[in-house]
Amino acid sequence: MPGVFVSYRRSDVGMVARDIVQRLEATVEAKVFFDLQSIELGDEFERQIAEALQRSAVVVVLLGKDWFGPVGEKRRIDAEDDLFRHEIEAALRASARVIPVVVGDQPPPAAADLPGPLKRLSQLQWHRIGLSDADRATDRLVAAVRAAVNDYVDSRLGSSTFAPATGTFTGRFPFPVDGYLGVGSGPEAVGVVYTPEMHLRVNTALVVERPLLVVGITAASRRQFAQALAHHLAFEYYEHALTAQSLAQDLLYSFDNARRLYDTEVRDMRAADPTNYVRWNALGQAFRAVTPATGSVVHVADAEAAPATTLDAVTRVLASPTFTVRESGEMFHRQLPVLALVSAESLRTMPLDLRSRFVICRLPLPSADDLMRIGRAHFGDDHASLVEIVAKRLLDPTTGPTAFRPIDVSQFVDVVKTLLALGVQPDGLEWRVVLDALGVEQ
Repeated sequence: MPGVFVSYRRSDVGMVARDIVQRLEATVEAKVFFDLQSIELGDEFERQIAEALQRSAVVVVLLGKDWFGPVGEKRRIDAEDDLFRHEIEAALRASARVIPVVVGDQPPPAAADLPGPLKRLSQLQWHRIGLSDADRATDRLVAAVRAAVNDYVDSRLGSSTFAPATGTFTGRFPFPVDGYLGVGSGPEAVGVVYTPEMHLRVNTALVVERPLLVVGITAASRRQFAQALAHHLAFEYYEHALTAQSLAQDLLYSFDNARRLYDTEVRDMRAADPTNYVRWNALGQAFRAVTPATGSVVHVADAEAAPATTLDAVTRVLASPTFTVRESGEMFHRQLPVLALVSAESLRTMPLDLRSRFVICRLPLPSADDLMRIGRAHFGDDHASLVEIVAKRLLDPTTGPTAFRPIDVSQFVDVVKTLLALGVQPDGLEWRVVLDALGVEQ
Protein backbone atom coordinates (compact mmCIF):
# COMPACT_ATOMS: atom_id res chain seq x y z
CA MET A 1 0.00 0.00 0.00
CA PRO A 2 1.42 3.44 -0.92
CA GLY A 3 2.17 5.96 1.79
CA VAL A 4 1.24 9.57 2.47
CA PHE A 5 3.64 11.51 4.70
CA VAL A 6 2.48 14.65 6.53
CA SER A 7 5.44 16.89 7.33
CA TYR A 8 4.95 19.85 9.68
CA ARG A 9 6.37 21.74 12.62
CA ARG A 10 4.36 20.81 15.69
CA SER A 11 4.64 24.25 17.32
CA ASP A 12 3.42 25.85 14.08
CA VAL A 13 0.43 23.92 12.68
CA GLY A 14 -0.01 20.88 14.94
CA MET A 15 -3.82 21.06 15.13
CA VAL A 16 -4.22 21.62 11.40
CA ALA A 17 -1.98 18.63 10.70
CA ARG A 18 -4.09 16.38 12.92
CA ASP A 19 -7.30 17.42 11.12
CA ILE A 20 -5.74 16.75 7.70
CA VAL A 21 -4.50 13.32 8.82
CA GLN A 22 -7.95 12.34 10.06
CA ARG A 23 -9.52 13.28 6.72
CA LEU A 24 -6.81 11.49 4.75
CA GLU A 25 -7.31 8.31 6.76
CA ALA A 26 -11.05 8.48 6.14
CA THR A 27 -10.91 8.89 2.35
CA VAL A 28 -7.52 7.86 0.93
CA GLU A 29 -6.50 4.22 0.56
CA ALA A 30 -2.94 4.71 1.75
CA LYS A 31 -0.87 4.37 4.90
CA VAL A 32 -0.73 7.87 6.40
CA PHE A 33 2.42 8.68 8.37
CA PHE A 34 1.84 11.13 11.22
CA ASP A 35 4.57 11.26 13.84
CA LEU A 36 2.25 11.47 16.85
CA GLN A 37 0.55 8.19 15.98
CA SER A 38 3.01 6.41 13.66
CA ILE A 39 6.09 6.35 15.91
CA GLU A 40 5.89 4.02 18.91
CA LEU A 41 7.62 4.60 22.24
CA GLY A 42 11.20 3.40 22.02
CA ASP A 43 11.38 3.59 18.20
CA GLU A 44 14.34 5.28 16.52
CA PHE A 45 12.29 8.19 15.24
CA GLU A 46 14.76 9.40 12.61
CA ARG A 47 14.94 5.91 11.06
CA GLN A 48 11.14 5.58 11.15
CA ILE A 49 10.77 8.93 9.40
CA ALA A 50 13.37 8.08 6.74
CA GLU A 51 11.73 4.71 5.97
CA ALA A 52 8.26 6.27 5.82
CA LEU A 53 9.46 8.93 3.36
CA GLN A 54 10.94 6.24 1.10
CA ARG A 55 7.59 4.40 1.02
CA SER A 56 5.51 7.51 0.37
CA ALA A 57 3.79 8.37 -2.88
CA VAL A 58 2.84 11.85 -1.63
CA VAL A 59 4.43 14.16 0.94
CA VAL A 60 2.29 17.02 2.25
CA VAL A 61 4.46 19.85 3.64
CA LEU A 62 2.51 22.21 5.92
CA LEU A 63 3.87 25.76 6.10
CA GLY A 64 2.29 28.00 8.74
CA LYS A 65 3.30 31.52 9.66
CA ASP A 66 5.99 30.19 12.05
CA TRP A 67 7.26 27.31 9.93
CA PHE A 68 10.78 28.82 9.79
CA GLY A 69 10.86 28.21 13.54
CA PRO A 70 12.83 31.25 14.77
CA VAL A 71 15.07 30.60 17.77
CA GLY A 72 16.55 33.82 19.14
CA GLU A 73 18.43 35.52 16.33
CA LYS A 74 18.57 32.38 14.13
CA ARG A 75 15.86 30.66 12.20
CA ARG A 76 15.41 27.03 13.13
CA ILE A 77 15.05 26.03 9.45
CA ASP A 78 18.63 27.22 8.80
CA ALA A 79 20.03 24.75 11.33
CA GLU A 80 21.34 21.59 9.68
CA ASP A 81 20.01 19.43 12.54
CA ASP A 82 16.41 20.71 12.17
CA LEU A 83 14.23 17.61 11.80
CA PHE A 84 11.55 19.44 9.77
CA ARG A 85 14.24 20.59 7.32
CA HIS A 86 15.55 17.01 7.07
CA GLU A 87 12.06 15.75 6.20
CA ILE A 88 11.62 18.30 3.40
CA GLU A 89 15.11 17.64 2.00
CA ALA A 90 14.48 13.88 1.95
CA ALA A 91 11.09 14.38 0.30
CA LEU A 92 12.58 16.56 -2.44
CA ARG A 93 15.25 13.91 -3.14
CA ALA A 94 12.70 11.07 -3.29
CA SER A 95 10.35 10.19 -6.14
CA ALA A 96 7.26 11.19 -4.16
CA ARG A 97 5.02 14.07 -5.19
CA VAL A 98 5.63 16.94 -2.77
CA ILE A 99 2.69 19.27 -2.15
CA PRO A 100 3.57 22.50 -0.27
CA VAL A 101 0.55 23.77 1.68
CA VAL A 102 0.51 27.34 3.01
CA VAL A 103 -1.59 27.41 6.20
CA GLY A 104 -2.84 30.95 6.76
CA ASP A 105 -2.92 34.09 4.64
CA GLN A 106 0.82 34.76 4.37
CA PRO A 107 2.52 34.46 0.94
CA PRO A 108 4.28 31.22 0.01
CA PRO A 109 8.03 31.18 0.65
CA ALA A 110 10.25 32.62 -2.06
CA ALA A 111 13.45 30.91 -3.13
CA ALA A 112 15.50 33.69 -1.50
CA ASP A 113 13.94 32.85 1.88
CA LEU A 114 14.88 29.18 1.75
CA PRO A 115 18.11 27.37 2.63
CA GLY A 116 19.92 25.97 -0.41
CA PRO A 117 18.63 22.37 -0.25
CA LEU A 118 15.03 23.61 0.09
CA LYS A 119 14.96 26.18 -2.73
CA ARG A 120 13.20 23.77 -5.11
CA LEU A 121 10.21 23.92 -2.76
CA SER A 122 9.42 27.38 -4.15
CA GLN A 123 9.13 25.95 -7.68
CA LEU A 124 6.37 23.45 -6.80
CA GLN A 125 2.67 24.19 -7.26
CA TRP A 126 1.36 25.02 -3.82
CA HIS A 127 -2.03 24.92 -2.12
CA ARG A 128 -3.47 27.30 0.47
CA ILE A 129 -5.61 26.58 3.52
CA GLY A 130 -6.75 30.08 4.39
CA LEU A 131 -8.58 31.31 7.44
CA SER A 132 -11.83 32.04 5.58
CA ASP A 133 -12.25 28.74 3.72
CA ALA A 134 -10.22 26.25 5.76
CA ASP A 135 -12.80 23.44 5.64
CA ARG A 136 -13.34 23.53 1.88
CA ALA A 137 -9.63 24.07 1.17
CA THR A 138 -8.79 21.01 3.28
CA ASP A 139 -11.33 18.95 1.33
CA ARG A 140 -9.66 20.05 -1.91
CA LEU A 141 -6.25 19.09 -0.58
CA VAL A 142 -7.43 15.63 0.52
CA ALA A 143 -9.05 14.97 -2.85
CA ALA A 144 -5.85 16.05 -4.65
CA VAL A 145 -3.79 13.69 -2.48
CA ARG A 146 -6.22 10.88 -3.22
CA ALA A 147 -5.89 11.49 -6.97
CA ALA A 148 -2.09 11.57 -6.68
CA VAL A 149 -2.06 8.25 -4.80
CA ASN A 150 -4.26 6.69 -7.48
CA ASP A 151 -1.89 7.96 -10.19
CA TYR A 152 1.04 6.51 -8.30
CA VAL A 153 -0.62 3.08 -8.04
CA ASP A 154 -1.46 3.08 -11.76
CA SER A 155 2.08 4.07 -12.74
CA ARG A 156 3.72 1.45 -10.50
CA LEU A 157 1.51 -1.42 -11.62
CA GLY A 158 1.65 -0.52 -15.32
CA SER A 159 -0.97 -1.16 -17.97
CA SER A 160 0.56 -4.50 -19.02
CA THR A 161 -0.22 -5.92 -15.58
CA PHE A 162 -3.93 -5.63 -16.19
CA ALA A 163 -4.61 -8.26 -18.81
CA PRO A 164 -8.03 -9.82 -18.18
CA ALA A 165 -7.82 -12.75 -15.81
CA THR A 166 -7.60 -16.14 -17.45
CA GLY A 167 -9.82 -19.07 -16.61
CA THR A 168 -13.47 -19.45 -15.94
CA PHE A 169 -14.54 -15.82 -15.93
CA THR A 170 -12.53 -14.16 -18.72
CA GLY A 171 -15.07 -14.82 -21.44
CA ARG A 172 -17.95 -13.98 -19.18
CA PHE A 173 -16.68 -10.55 -18.19
CA PRO A 174 -14.42 -8.89 -20.81
CA PHE A 175 -13.02 -5.44 -20.17
CA PRO A 176 -15.26 -2.67 -21.58
CA VAL A 177 -13.59 -1.05 -24.57
CA ASP A 178 -14.54 2.48 -23.52
CA GLY A 179 -13.47 2.11 -19.87
CA TYR A 180 -17.01 2.88 -18.68
CA LEU A 181 -19.21 0.43 -16.83
CA GLY A 182 -22.86 1.37 -17.08
CA VAL A 183 -26.46 0.28 -17.39
CA GLY A 184 -28.73 1.60 -20.12
CA SER A 185 -28.08 4.45 -22.52
CA GLY A 186 -28.95 8.09 -22.94
CA PRO A 187 -29.62 10.52 -20.07
CA GLU A 188 -31.18 7.80 -17.90
CA ALA A 189 -28.07 5.57 -17.96
CA VAL A 190 -26.10 4.99 -14.77
CA GLY A 191 -22.53 3.83 -14.32
CA VAL A 192 -18.98 4.51 -13.20
CA VAL A 193 -15.52 4.97 -14.67
CA TYR A 194 -13.98 1.50 -14.92
CA THR A 195 -10.21 1.01 -15.02
CA PRO A 196 -8.06 -2.02 -15.89
CA GLU A 197 -7.01 -2.24 -12.23
CA MET A 198 -10.65 -2.44 -11.13
CA HIS A 199 -11.26 -5.10 -13.78
CA LEU A 200 -8.43 -7.24 -12.45
CA ARG A 201 -9.75 -6.93 -8.90
CA VAL A 202 -13.27 -7.94 -9.97
CA ASN A 203 -11.99 -10.97 -11.85
CA THR A 204 -9.83 -11.88 -8.84
CA ALA A 205 -12.90 -11.82 -6.59
CA LEU A 206 -14.77 -14.04 -9.04
CA VAL A 207 -11.94 -16.56 -9.26
CA VAL A 208 -11.15 -16.85 -5.52
CA GLU A 209 -14.83 -16.44 -4.54
CA ARG A 210 -14.20 -13.69 -2.02
CA PRO A 211 -16.49 -10.70 -1.62
CA LEU A 212 -15.42 -7.37 -3.09
CA LEU A 213 -14.94 -4.56 -0.59
CA VAL A 214 -15.91 -1.55 -2.69
CA VAL A 215 -14.62 1.80 -1.41
CA GLY A 216 -16.02 5.01 -2.91
CA ILE A 217 -16.82 8.52 -1.80
CA THR A 218 -20.54 8.52 -2.64
CA ALA A 219 -23.23 5.93 -1.97
CA ALA A 220 -24.60 6.53 -5.49
CA SER A 221 -21.30 5.59 -7.16
CA ARG A 222 -21.00 2.42 -5.06
CA ARG A 223 -24.55 1.34 -5.90
CA GLN A 224 -24.13 2.10 -9.59
CA PHE A 225 -20.91 0.09 -9.70
CA ALA A 226 -22.70 -2.92 -8.21
CA GLN A 227 -25.66 -2.55 -10.59
CA ALA A 228 -23.36 -2.15 -13.60
CA LEU A 229 -21.38 -5.27 -12.65
CA ALA A 230 -24.60 -7.27 -12.44
CA HIS A 231 -25.67 -5.95 -15.83
CA HIS A 232 -22.38 -6.79 -17.58
CA LEU A 233 -22.18 -10.22 -15.94
CA ALA A 234 -25.82 -10.93 -16.87
CA PHE A 235 -26.41 -11.60 -13.16
CA GLU A 236 -29.44 -10.83 -11.04
CA TYR A 237 -29.00 -7.87 -8.68
CA TYR A 238 -29.97 -7.87 -4.99
CA GLU A 239 -29.20 -5.24 -2.36
CA HIS A 240 -29.27 -5.12 1.42
CA ALA A 241 -28.31 -2.06 3.53
CA LEU A 242 -26.66 -2.61 6.91
CA THR A 243 -27.53 -0.63 10.03
CA ALA A 244 -26.20 -0.51 13.57
CA GLN A 245 -28.91 -3.06 14.52
CA SER A 246 -28.33 -5.48 11.61
CA LEU A 247 -27.69 -9.18 12.16
CA ALA A 248 -25.88 -11.38 9.66
CA GLN A 249 -29.01 -13.53 9.31
CA ASP A 250 -30.85 -10.48 7.97
CA LEU A 251 -28.88 -10.90 4.75
CA LEU A 252 -30.53 -14.27 4.24
CA TYR A 253 -34.09 -14.06 5.54
CA SER A 254 -36.43 -12.69 8.17
CA PHE A 255 -39.11 -14.64 10.02
CA ASP A 256 -42.50 -13.16 10.93
CA ASN A 257 -42.96 -14.57 14.43
CA ALA A 258 -45.71 -12.10 15.29
CA ARG A 259 -47.83 -13.14 12.30
CA ARG A 260 -47.37 -16.83 13.04
CA LEU A 261 -48.38 -16.32 16.67
CA TYR A 262 -51.53 -14.49 15.58
CA ASP A 263 -52.40 -17.21 13.06
CA THR A 264 -51.90 -19.82 15.75
CA GLU A 265 -54.29 -18.01 18.09
CA VAL A 266 -56.99 -17.77 15.43
CA ARG A 267 -56.33 -21.36 14.36
CA ASP A 268 -55.27 -20.48 10.85
CA MET A 269 -54.04 -23.62 9.07
CA ARG A 270 -51.02 -21.76 7.69
CA ALA A 271 -49.48 -21.65 11.18
CA ALA A 272 -48.62 -25.34 10.92
CA ASP A 273 -46.05 -24.66 8.20
CA PRO A 274 -43.27 -22.27 9.28
CA THR A 275 -42.15 -21.75 5.67
CA ASN A 276 -45.22 -19.52 5.24
CA TYR A 277 -43.54 -16.89 7.44
CA VAL A 278 -40.10 -16.76 5.85
CA ARG A 279 -39.30 -13.58 3.92
CA TRP A 280 -36.27 -13.94 1.66
CA ASN A 281 -33.74 -11.15 1.73
CA ALA A 282 -30.90 -10.38 -0.71
CA LEU A 283 -28.50 -13.27 -0.08
CA GLY A 284 -31.33 -15.73 0.49
CA GLN A 285 -32.80 -14.85 -2.90
CA ALA A 286 -29.39 -15.30 -4.50
CA PHE A 287 -28.97 -18.75 -2.90
CA ARG A 288 -32.36 -19.85 -4.14
CA ALA A 289 -31.93 -18.45 -7.65
CA VAL A 290 -32.16 -20.99 -10.48
CA THR A 291 -31.98 -20.80 -14.25
CA PRO A 292 -32.51 -18.83 -16.45
CA ALA A 293 -30.35 -16.60 -14.21
CA THR A 294 -26.60 -17.17 -14.60
CA GLY A 295 -25.68 -15.87 -11.15
CA SER A 296 -26.28 -13.03 -8.72
CA VAL A 297 -24.61 -9.87 -7.49
CA VAL A 298 -25.45 -9.22 -3.83
CA HIS A 299 -24.67 -5.65 -2.76
CA VAL A 300 -24.28 -5.22 1.01
CA ALA A 301 -24.37 -1.45 1.39
CA ASP A 302 -23.40 0.94 4.20
CA ALA A 303 -20.82 -1.34 5.85
CA GLU A 304 -19.55 1.56 7.98
CA ALA A 305 -22.92 1.65 9.78
CA ALA A 306 -22.50 -1.87 11.21
CA PRO A 307 -20.26 -2.78 14.15
CA ALA A 308 -17.19 -4.93 13.53
CA THR A 309 -18.82 -7.98 15.13
CA THR A 310 -21.66 -7.81 12.60
CA LEU A 311 -19.25 -7.43 9.69
CA ASP A 312 -17.31 -10.43 10.95
CA ALA A 313 -20.49 -12.52 10.94
CA VAL A 314 -21.48 -11.14 7.52
CA THR A 315 -18.19 -12.28 5.97
CA ARG A 316 -18.76 -15.79 7.33
CA VAL A 317 -22.29 -15.91 5.94
CA LEU A 318 -21.06 -14.69 2.56
CA ALA A 319 -18.35 -17.38 2.49
CA SER A 320 -20.64 -20.28 3.34
CA PRO A 321 -22.01 -22.41 0.45
CA THR A 322 -25.06 -23.42 2.52
CA PHE A 323 -27.44 -22.04 5.10
CA THR A 324 -30.31 -23.38 7.19
CA VAL A 325 -33.54 -21.65 8.12
CA ARG A 326 -33.57 -22.22 11.85
CA GLU A 327 -37.34 -21.99 12.27
CA SER A 328 -38.19 -24.56 9.57
CA GLY A 329 -35.05 -26.69 9.38
CA GLU A 330 -34.78 -26.18 5.60
CA MET A 331 -31.24 -26.25 4.21
CA PHE A 332 -30.27 -24.41 1.05
CA HIS A 333 -27.21 -24.88 -1.14
CA ARG A 334 -25.89 -22.22 -3.44
CA GLN A 335 -26.92 -23.26 -6.95
CA LEU A 336 -25.34 -20.50 -9.06
CA PRO A 337 -22.35 -18.13 -8.74
CA VAL A 338 -22.76 -15.28 -6.27
CA LEU A 339 -20.55 -12.19 -6.37
CA ALA A 340 -20.92 -10.33 -3.09
CA LEU A 341 -20.01 -6.63 -2.82
CA VAL A 342 -19.69 -4.98 0.57
CA SER A 343 -19.48 -1.21 0.09
CA ALA A 344 -18.29 1.59 2.35
CA GLU A 345 -17.12 5.18 2.09
CA SER A 346 -13.71 4.35 3.58
CA LEU A 347 -11.74 1.59 5.28
CA ARG A 348 -11.02 3.63 8.37
CA THR A 349 -13.40 1.85 10.76
CA MET A 350 -12.78 -1.68 9.46
CA PRO A 351 -10.22 -3.79 11.37
CA LEU A 352 -7.29 -5.11 9.35
CA ASP A 353 -8.18 -8.76 9.95
CA LEU A 354 -11.60 -8.15 8.40
CA ARG A 355 -10.14 -6.40 5.36
CA SER A 356 -8.03 -9.48 4.62
CA ARG A 357 -11.18 -11.47 3.89
CA PHE A 358 -12.09 -9.26 0.94
CA VAL A 359 -10.72 -8.29 -2.44
CA ILE A 360 -10.52 -4.49 -2.11
CA CYS A 361 -11.68 -2.40 -5.06
CA ARG A 362 -11.37 1.40 -4.97
CA LEU A 363 -13.66 3.51 -7.15
CA PRO A 364 -11.63 6.30 -8.81
CA LEU A 365 -12.81 9.86 -9.04
CA PRO A 366 -13.55 10.76 -12.68
CA SER A 367 -11.28 13.22 -14.45
CA ALA A 368 -12.59 16.01 -16.68
CA ASP A 369 -11.79 13.84 -19.72
CA ASP A 370 -13.77 10.95 -18.20
CA LEU A 371 -16.77 13.21 -17.62
CA MET A 372 -16.64 14.62 -21.15
CA ARG A 373 -16.45 11.15 -22.70
CA ILE A 374 -19.29 9.84 -20.58
CA GLY A 375 -21.32 13.02 -21.09
CA ARG A 376 -21.14 12.68 -24.87
CA ALA A 377 -22.32 9.07 -24.58
CA HIS A 378 -25.28 10.20 -22.46
CA PHE A 379 -26.34 13.36 -24.26
CA GLY A 380 -24.96 13.02 -27.79
CA ASP A 381 -22.73 15.26 -29.87
CA ASP A 382 -25.37 18.01 -30.03
CA HIS A 383 -24.65 18.91 -26.41
CA ALA A 384 -20.89 18.21 -26.46
CA SER A 385 -20.04 21.89 -25.87
CA LEU A 386 -22.17 22.14 -22.71
CA VAL A 387 -20.84 18.80 -21.47
CA GLU A 388 -17.25 20.02 -21.86
CA ILE A 389 -17.91 23.34 -20.10
CA VAL A 390 -19.65 21.65 -17.15
CA ALA A 391 -16.96 18.99 -16.78
CA LYS A 392 -14.16 21.55 -16.72
CA ARG A 393 -15.98 23.95 -14.40
CA LEU A 394 -16.76 21.22 -11.89
CA LEU A 395 -13.17 20.02 -11.67
CA ASP A 396 -11.05 23.09 -12.47
CA PRO A 397 -9.00 23.90 -9.32
CA THR A 398 -9.09 27.65 -9.97
CA THR A 399 -12.57 28.37 -11.35
CA GLY A 400 -14.64 25.32 -10.49
CA PRO A 401 -17.16 25.76 -7.69
CA THR A 402 -16.13 22.45 -6.18
CA ALA A 403 -12.46 22.46 -7.22
CA PHE A 404 -10.96 19.21 -5.92
CA ARG A 405 -14.11 18.09 -4.08
CA PRO A 406 -15.23 14.58 -5.00
CA ILE A 407 -17.90 14.29 -7.69
CA ASP A 408 -19.22 11.09 -9.23
CA VAL A 409 -20.66 10.33 -12.66
CA SER A 410 -24.29 10.39 -11.53
CA GLN A 411 -23.90 13.88 -10.04
CA PHE A 412 -22.33 15.15 -13.25
CA VAL A 413 -25.10 13.62 -15.38
CA ASP A 414 -27.76 15.12 -13.10
CA VAL A 415 -26.18 18.56 -13.40
CA VAL A 416 -26.11 18.44 -17.22
CA LYS A 417 -29.63 17.01 -17.39
CA THR A 418 -30.94 19.83 -15.17
CA LEU A 419 -29.17 22.55 -17.13
CA LEU A 420 -30.61 21.24 -20.40
CA ALA A 421 -34.14 20.85 -19.05
CA LEU A 422 -34.29 24.26 -17.34
CA GLY A 423 -32.20 26.27 -19.79
CA VAL A 424 -29.70 27.24 -17.09
CA GLN A 425 -26.23 28.38 -18.12
CA PRO A 426 -23.15 26.98 -16.28
CA ASP A 427 -22.38 30.26 -14.51
CA GLY A 428 -24.03 32.80 -12.29
CA LEU A 429 -26.51 32.47 -9.43
CA GLU A 430 -28.79 29.88 -11.07
CA TRP A 431 -25.79 27.63 -11.73
CA ARG A 432 -24.81 27.80 -8.05
CA VAL A 433 -28.40 27.08 -6.97
CA VAL A 434 -28.52 23.97 -9.18
CA LEU A 435 -25.22 22.73 -7.74
CA ASP A 436 -26.42 23.31 -4.21
CA ALA A 437 -29.77 21.63 -4.88
CA LEU A 438 -28.05 18.54 -6.26
CA GLY A 439 -25.58 18.35 -3.37
CA VAL A 440 -22.56 19.08 -5.57
CA GLU A 441 -21.61 22.34 -3.87
CA GLN A 442 -21.80 22.45 -0.09
